[in-house]
Amino acid sequence: LAAVQELERRFDAGEITTATFADAVAHSHLDLLYADVCRHFDGLPLIAGIAETVTALRRRGVVCVIATISYAFYARALAERFAFDGYCGAEMHELDGRLTGRMAQHIDAHGKRAFVESTAQRRGIALGEVAHVGDSLSDLPTFAAVGTAIAINATADARAAAHHALDTDDLGDVLPLLGFPAADGDA
Repeated sequence: LAAVQELERRFDAGEITTATFADAVAHSHLDLLYADVCRHFDGLPLIAGIAETVTALRRRGVVCVIATISYAFYARALAERFAFDGYCGAEMHELDGRLTGRMAQHIDAHGKRAFVESTAQRRGIALGEVAHVGDSLSDLPTFAAVGTAIAINATADARAAAHHALDTDDLGDVLPLLGFPAADGDA
């Protein structure tokens, strides 16, 4: 944990790239099955209101995706659990269903933005109609490209680049910023 925290500090300070970070941590996933990753996420504390918020948005025809610079199998686990429409992230090699601890493809902040842009284009959605919720330096290019940028529990850089910033324990608090009622009984 201390080594990962140091990598996070160095990444936030601009001392290392997303590729360096991903490569440095990848070995810790050696021989894991995707099911192992899913079980790991079952025990993690996540922000409240993910399911309700995604349900409320999808009911209104909103496409919901996860764009991350972290490992794609993390995003996949959350996308499947909460019914997101898609995801992107850094890809790790797999062999016979097991993670090899070696990276197949990295993604950086600009790749994250490219995923959001291509998803919007494929769906016929203008970027001015896209909202992006993020919390860190890797969200800045996407914040600059979309119509609504929301920094949630975010770093100072992300807050400064966003249209809205809030601190909350519930993802549903973004709904009013998107022009929708809170995800209470409506979700």
